[in-house]
Amino acid sequence: IGNKAICRCEALTQVTFSGSLIEIGEEAFWMAKNLSKVDLPDTLVTLGEMAFAETALTSLKLPASIVTVGNDAIPLTVREIHFPKNLKEIDIIPFGDFERRYRFDKITVDPENPYYRIEDGCFIKNEDNRIYYAPEAPAIPEGILAIGGRSFEGNTNLPADLVIPEGVEIISSGSFRNCTGLRS
Repeated sequence: IGNKAICRCEALTQVTFSGSLIEIGEEAFWMAKNLSKVDLPDTLVTLGEMAFAETALTSLKLPASIVTVGNDAIPLTVREIHFPKNLKEIDIIPFGDFERRYRFDKITVDPENPYYRIEDGCFIKNEDNRIYYAPEAPAIPEGILAIGGRSFEGNTNLPADLVIPEGVEIISSGSFRNCTGLRS
Protein backbone atom coordinates (compact mmCIF):
# COMPACT_ATOMS: atom_id res chain seq x y z
CA ILE A 1 0.00 0.00 0.00
CA GLY A 2 1.54 3.28 -1.08
CA ASN A 3 2.27 6.39 0.93
CA LYS A 4 -0.88 8.33 1.93
CA ALA A 5 -2.99 5.81 -0.04
CA ILE A 6 -6.02 5.94 2.26
CA CYS A 7 -5.19 8.80 4.60
CA ARG A 8 -7.95 10.99 6.01
CA CYS A 9 -10.61 8.44 5.05
CA GLU A 10 -12.87 9.07 8.03
CA ALA A 11 -15.60 6.61 6.95
CA LEU A 12 -13.19 3.66 7.17
CA THR A 13 -13.70 1.57 10.34
CA GLN A 14 -12.04 -1.77 9.59
CA VAL A 15 -9.39 -3.24 7.27
CA THR A 16 -8.38 -6.81 6.47
CA PHE A 17 -5.39 -7.27 4.18
CA SER A 18 -4.59 -10.02 1.69
CA GLY A 19 -1.92 -12.55 2.54
CA SER A 20 0.53 -11.11 -0.01
CA LEU A 21 0.98 -7.60 1.37
CA ILE A 22 4.60 -6.87 2.36
CA GLU A 23 4.59 -3.11 3.00
CA ILE A 24 2.24 -0.44 4.28
CA GLY A 25 3.64 2.94 3.25
CA GLU A 26 4.10 6.19 5.13
CA GLU A 27 0.88 7.81 6.34
CA ALA A 28 -1.11 5.12 4.50
CA PHE A 29 -4.03 5.34 6.96
CA TRP A 30 -3.05 8.55 8.74
CA MET A 31 -6.03 10.37 10.22
CA ALA A 32 -8.53 7.66 9.27
CA LYS A 33 -10.01 8.69 12.61
CA ASN A 34 -12.67 5.96 12.82
CA LEU A 35 -10.41 3.06 11.90
CA SER A 36 -10.70 0.80 14.94
CA LYS A 37 -9.86 -2.70 13.66
CA VAL A 38 -6.96 -3.88 11.48
CA ASP A 39 -5.86 -7.42 10.73
CA LEU A 40 -2.28 -7.38 9.45
CA PRO A 41 -1.20 -10.31 7.24
CA ASP A 42 1.59 -12.73 8.14
CA THR A 43 3.51 -11.51 5.08
CA LEU A 44 3.94 -7.89 6.23
CA VAL A 45 7.60 -6.84 6.55
CA THR A 46 7.46 -3.04 6.79
CA LEU A 47 5.04 -0.68 8.52
CA GLY A 48 5.84 2.83 7.29
CA GLU A 49 6.15 6.04 9.26
CA MET A 50 2.82 7.25 10.65
CA ALA A 51 1.01 4.37 8.87
CA PHE A 52 -1.78 4.24 11.47
CA ALA A 53 -1.16 7.54 13.29
CA GLU A 54 -4.26 9.30 14.56
CA THR A 55 -6.63 6.38 14.09
CA ALA A 56 -8.96 4.85 16.68
CA LEU A 57 -6.95 1.63 17.05
CA THR A 58 -6.51 0.51 20.66
CA SER A 59 -4.72 -2.71 19.72
CA LEU A 60 -2.46 -3.73 16.86
CA LYS A 61 -1.03 -7.22 16.49
CA LEU A 62 2.28 -7.09 14.66
CA PRO A 63 2.83 -10.29 12.64
CA ALA A 64 5.91 -12.46 13.16
CA SER A 65 7.12 -11.42 9.68
CA ILE A 66 7.48 -7.71 10.58
CA VAL A 67 11.05 -6.39 10.46
CA THR A 68 10.63 -2.59 10.49
CA VAL A 69 8.14 -0.30 12.21
CA GLY A 70 8.43 3.36 11.25
CA ASN A 71 8.25 6.43 13.46
CA ASP A 72 4.74 6.95 14.85
CA ALA A 73 3.39 4.00 12.82
CA ILE A 74 1.59 2.73 15.90
CA PRO A 75 -1.11 5.08 17.17
CA LEU A 76 -0.78 6.55 20.64
CA THR A 77 -4.10 4.91 21.58
CA VAL A 78 -2.55 1.41 21.53
CA ARG A 79 -2.08 0.29 25.16
CA GLU A 80 -0.43 -3.11 24.72
CA ILE A 81 2.21 -4.13 22.20
CA HIS A 82 4.12 -7.31 21.43
CA PHE A 83 7.35 -7.09 19.46
CA PRO A 84 7.84 -10.33 17.47
CA LYS A 85 11.11 -12.17 16.99
CA ASN A 86 12.02 -10.72 13.55
CA LEU A 87 11.48 -7.08 14.50
CA LYS A 88 14.80 -5.31 14.05
CA GLU A 89 14.01 -1.61 13.71
CA ILE A 90 11.47 0.21 15.85
CA ASP A 91 11.56 3.80 14.77
CA ILE A 92 8.67 4.57 17.12
CA ILE A 93 11.51 5.00 19.54
CA PRO A 94 13.27 8.14 18.42
CA PHE A 95 15.07 7.57 21.70
CA GLY A 96 13.82 10.26 23.97
CA ASP A 97 10.37 10.83 22.50
CA PHE A 98 9.18 7.22 22.90
CA GLU A 99 8.75 7.51 26.62
CA ARG A 100 6.87 10.78 26.57
CA ARG A 101 4.39 9.92 23.84
CA TYR A 102 3.60 6.25 24.31
CA ARG A 103 2.14 5.02 27.55
CA PHE A 104 1.85 1.29 27.07
CA ASP A 105 0.21 -0.69 29.82
CA LYS A 106 2.16 -3.72 28.66
CA ILE A 107 5.11 -4.38 26.37
CA THR A 108 6.23 -7.89 25.53
CA VAL A 109 9.09 -9.06 23.32
CA ASP A 110 9.41 -12.49 21.74
CA PRO A 111 12.18 -14.28 23.68
CA GLU A 112 13.83 -15.17 20.36
CA ASN A 113 14.15 -11.51 19.30
CA PRO A 114 17.91 -10.78 19.18
CA TYR A 115 17.46 -6.99 19.05
CA TYR A 116 15.24 -6.17 22.05
CA ARG A 117 14.38 -7.69 25.39
CA ILE A 118 12.38 -7.15 28.55
CA GLU A 119 14.42 -7.51 31.72
CA ASP A 120 13.14 -6.77 35.22
CA GLY A 121 10.34 -4.64 33.78
CA CYS A 122 12.66 -2.66 31.48
CA PHE A 123 12.39 -2.52 27.68
CA ILE A 124 15.99 -2.71 26.46
CA LYS A 125 17.67 -2.47 23.06
CA ASN A 126 20.40 -5.12 23.03
CA GLU A 127 22.74 -3.28 20.63
CA ASP A 128 23.59 -0.55 23.12
CA ASN A 129 22.22 -2.12 26.32
CA ARG A 130 20.05 0.95 26.85
CA ILE A 131 16.80 1.10 28.77
CA TYR A 132 14.11 2.85 26.76
CA TYR A 133 10.96 2.23 28.75
CA ALA A 134 10.60 1.26 32.40
CA PRO A 135 7.61 3.05 33.95
CA GLU A 136 7.07 0.32 36.56
CA ALA A 137 10.47 -1.36 36.90
CA PRO A 138 11.60 -1.81 40.51
CA ALA A 139 15.33 -1.35 39.75
CA ILE A 140 17.98 -0.90 37.09
CA PRO A 141 19.28 -4.28 35.90
CA GLU A 142 23.00 -5.05 36.07
CA GLY A 143 24.91 -4.65 32.80
CA ILE A 144 22.97 -1.61 31.57
CA LEU A 145 25.17 0.96 29.84
CA ALA A 146 22.65 3.74 29.27
CA ILE A 147 19.28 4.97 30.51
CA GLY A 148 17.10 6.62 27.88
CA GLY A 149 15.36 9.94 28.35
CA ARG A 150 12.24 9.75 30.48
CA SER A 151 12.46 5.95 30.60
CA PHE A 152 11.55 5.75 34.31
CA GLU A 153 9.29 8.81 34.27
CA GLY A 154 6.62 8.67 36.96
CA ASN A 155 7.85 5.31 38.23
CA THR A 156 6.64 4.76 41.79
CA ASN A 157 8.22 1.30 42.19
CA LEU A 158 11.81 2.48 42.51
CA PRO A 159 13.35 2.33 45.98
CA ALA A 160 13.99 5.60 47.81
CA ASP A 161 17.75 4.91 47.71
CA LEU A 162 18.14 3.82 44.09
CA VAL A 163 21.45 2.19 43.18
CA ILE A 164 22.81 3.01 39.73
CA PRO A 165 24.75 -0.12 38.71
CA GLU A 166 28.42 0.10 37.90
CA GLY A 167 28.96 0.49 34.17
CA VAL A 168 26.11 2.92 33.47
CA GLU A 169 27.76 5.54 31.26
CA ILE A 170 24.78 7.66 30.17
CA ILE A 171 21.74 8.91 32.05
CA SER A 172 19.67 10.91 29.57
CA SER A 173 17.64 14.01 30.26
CA GLY A 174 14.55 13.44 32.38
CA SER A 175 15.29 9.75 32.93
CA PHE A 176 13.82 9.84 36.44
CA ARG A 177 11.38 12.71 35.97
CA ASN A 178 8.50 12.66 38.45
CA CYS A 179 9.86 9.69 40.39
CA THR A 180 8.72 11.24 43.62
CA GLY A 181 9.88 8.42 45.89
CA LEU A 182 13.57 8.86 45.11
CA ARG A 183 15.70 10.47 47.82
CA SER A 184 19.26 9.67 46.80
